[in-house]
Amino acid sequence: MSSNIRLRKVCQHCQQTFIAQKTVTKFCSLPCARRNYKKRKKEEKVTQAILTTNELVLDRYAFTPKNSPPKSVNNRLNREWLNIGDIAELLGVGERTLFRTIKDASFPKVKVGRRLLFNKQYVLDYFISKSVEI
Repeated sequence: MSSNIRLRKVCQHCQQTFIAQKTVTKFCSLPCARRNYKKRKKEEKVTQAILTTNELVLDRYAFTPKNSPPKSVNNRLNREWLNIGDIAELLGVGERTLFRTIKDASFPKVKVGRRLLFNKQYVLDYFISKSVEI
């Protein structure tokens, strides 16, 4: 059954007037409907890309309270007691250089079995006091 309704409408894509046979018709032709579909999909992708970029920027510059766990993978450097590799990474020196420095009797270290452990704050204070002497 065909409808006897004839309505003048404006195409939502090309803005030309056309005669519609249904009240829900939005486009004058199938090509206009296809073009509008592609346009909407492109706008959705652009919007999604903008939202993703904004989330990344917010995550990068977001304030993290001190009591919340850090998001970084290197959270082992946030522990109170560190091993020789972690101390070397924290200070930005090589392990061999750190071993030569450890020979100083005043260097803060704890030997547990065969392991050497270092209190991060004491080590930082040690290096700060040594830098003042120079």
